[in-house]
Amino acid sequence: MSAHQPADVTVRRARFGDLRAVAHLQREAFPKELAYHLPALTFLKVVPGVVFIVAVRDGAIVGNVIGDYQGDKSRVINLAVDPAHQQRGVGTALLRAIDAALPHADLVLLVQVENSRAERLYLREGFAPDGIAANYYGRDRDGQWMRKRR
Repeated sequence: MSAHQPADVTVRRARFGDLRAVAHLQREAFPKELAYHLPALTFLKVVPGVVFIVAVRDGAIVGNVIGDYQGDKSRVINLAVDPAHQQRGVGTALLRAIDAALPHADLVLLVQVENSRAERLYLREGFAPDGIAANYYGRDRDGQWMRKRR
């Protein structure tokens, strides 16, 4: 367990039995159009090279992170924390878990420009701004590429 992982949270690889709870978590954590649904989560769970991790508190899934390794970089594809469990170290624990699980090359991710809370987490964990993806999250909703050099 890392120094920032809460004692009452277990971070582990996702199981197929977790996917419905993760789909529910996605709907709680993101606007409807950005949430991953069960078919997409199931697909990501079976794709070779994808790492799918969950955070569990009191038997409930309270967060997830999904990443992969492609060519010259490792990517965080999705990081979600149940709003009721945010600001309690869950996001930090998940980010550190995916960082450890994907030690190849630089680690990159995309965060919505307006999501300053998530951006602060990424900055704290060693990520730096690395470009803009215009309209990535919809019209006039840019994404900020961030990179952790390793």
